[in-house]
Amino acid sequence: MGQIKKILYPTDFSEHSLCALPYAKELAKNCSAEIHCLHVVDESYQYWLGAGEAAMPVVMPVEDIKKSAQEHMKQFVEEHFGDLQNDVVTNIVTGRPFVEIIRTARELEADMIVMGTHGRKGLELLFVGSNAERVVRKAPCSVMTVRHNEANPVEPFPPEKILVPTDFSLTSERAMVTATTLAAQYECKIILLHVLSDLRMEDAIHWIDYTSTTKSEEEIEAEIRNRAFRELDAFIDKFPAGEVKVEPMVVEDRPDEGIAHVAESENVSLIVMGTHGRTGISHLLMGSTAEKV
Repeated sequence: MGQIKKILYPTDFSEHSLCALPYAKELAKNCSAEIHCLHVVDESYQYWLGAGEAAMPVVMPVEDIKKSAQEHMKQFVEEHFGDLQNDVVTNIVTGRPFVEIIRTARELEADMIVMGTHGRKGLELLFVGSNAERVVRKAPCSVMTVRHNEANPVEPFPPEKILVPTDFSLTSERAMVTATTLAAQYECKIILLHVLSDLRMEDAIHWIDYTSTTKSEEEIEAEIRNRAFRELDAFIDKFPAGEVKVEPMVVEDRPDEGIAHVAESENVSLIVMGTHGRTGISHLLMGSTAEKV
């Protein structure tokens, strides 16, 4: 990822989507980027009772919903952007939310999408949740998702630590490029994590060329860990990070749980990871793991 110049911020005006706004604003301010604020009127929630001339809409017609959304957007920008509102580009479109988010990101050539992971529940404005997962999988650019937590509200940027899980795949290399860009921008530390999903068997199979079956289980485990650290060091060497500190870390756990545990124990501000990873028995790390994380 190069310099961030255009940020797409989809919103359904709910608290869940609002929690992502401080991140979009901070990134825009720090990177001198444009914010494009998008609301999608989901026409699939237009239901009709009966058919023919006697048919009646169960909810407002789409055009009425769109008009209401335009008023909502105007109020939203005035309330949450203050003096910056003249620098915000707004857009109201009709369609399937995740399709329109992706289409808009392509048309804008957006550098990043910043969005919440869940949205308002209701017929006409059910917006994110599963849509966020689809956007993450298919977006043409990086996607930052922010989960709303009422008990422990997420603090906005700047980050202090960025966690980058890697399975050494091309996708995780691309994630590292994004992480080093952000870490340099905010002068923060990167924790580069590799999760050994099954130290005793699966990873022993993966590292078979580097182990000896005549050795004890403890010796094999030590060799596997040492090999993982050497792989991490080689991975780090691919990404000259300047003044950015990169700390390699290896843990044994299920990939998604290991990532979550390290994020909590190390009090990281941001997780940067790929959505697809290496295929194979021992190191299938990303993909569904990204969704679980």
